[in-house]
Amino acid sequence: RNAQGQLLLGIPDAEFGTSVSQLGDNLPYASFPSGRYAKQIASGYSSTCAVTDDDRLLCWGEGTDGRLGLESTATYGSSGSTVGDSLPFVSLGTGRTVKKVTVGSAHVCVLLDNYRVKCFGGKNANGEMGQGNALSNKYGSGVGQMGDKLPYVNLNGYSLDVAAGGCHTCAYMQDYSVACWGKTDGGQLGLGNAVNWGPLAGQMGAKLPRVNLGTNRFANKVVAGYEHTCVLLDTY
Repeated sequence: RNAQGQLLLGIPDAEFGTSVSQLGDNLPYASFPSGRYAKQIASGYSSTCAVTDDDRLLCWGEGTDGRLGLESTATYGSSGSTVGDSLPFVSLGTGRTVKKVTVGSAHVCVLLDNYRVKCFGGKNANGEMGQGNALSNKYGSGVGQMGDKLPYVNLNGYSLDVAAGGCHTCAYMQDYSVACWGKTDGGQLGLGNAVNWGPLAGQMGAKLPRVNLGTNRFANKVVAGYEHTCVLLDTY
């Protein structure tokens, strides 16, 4: 689907992939700013983000709830005036560059060069931003919410990786543990209960529990689906 410009082609509602005549050499490239190319890409429900070759972040598609991190709710990618050099880079803070981007249903999280995590977009009803302030703060949709104003997620340590699910997020930490926050109606946080973690003050930082992966077991990687999470362990 491309109704929200999530293919970054500058063509409204044009879908590609439903016919063999649209594939191969006939499949167009996404329209990036001049001279830039992607080194990593992640897609959500109706938006897409990419880390560029110079370690900056681009997001396009539906802008509802600030999920593009452009301090607006505008859609980018569905018209010629919102692609290419007209597609702005996401501001994540002075001097900061991006190591990894992950996109959930409506929220985006980035692992930065200082091994800390920032998240934006989404409704934040379940605490997926990890800020202890469900619904009261939606980052990315209004002026003055990004860049240095966008707070870090307090993980009580440095992160090696981050994964966004439907309405939850998990981090692979420097001590090879896994911490998850947000919605947990299906047990996707791995906390042995169905209590959302992260929407209330005092639930992050030192209060954020680690997932019990087993005696003497450590994580090598974490990935998150819509309502589930999987971890690659040290035993492979």
